[in-house]
Amino acid sequence: MKYRVDRLRERIDKLASSARTPEGGVTRLSYTPAYHEGMGLVRGFMEEAGMKVRIDPLGNIFGRFDGNDESLPVVLTRSH
Repeated sequence: MKYRVDRLRERIDKLASSARTPEGGVTRLSYTPAYHEGMGLVRGFMEEAGMKVRIDPLGNIFGRFDGNDESLPVVLTRSH
């Protein structure tokens, strides 16, 4: 897998800007508009990468890559 540092930095900045505080920090409290915006961004990043995405009842985002061999373990990442 090839990494693009510029794209990673751009996505981190975009995610941070959705919850920037006046002091320059980032606060994204659960279930606030900033939280939902951040969730949408992360979900979009995962879908753009080709992952199957699901969100559980607590709001955790799971992204999954299916492999070519179902007998092997999956690669799974989640929002937190």
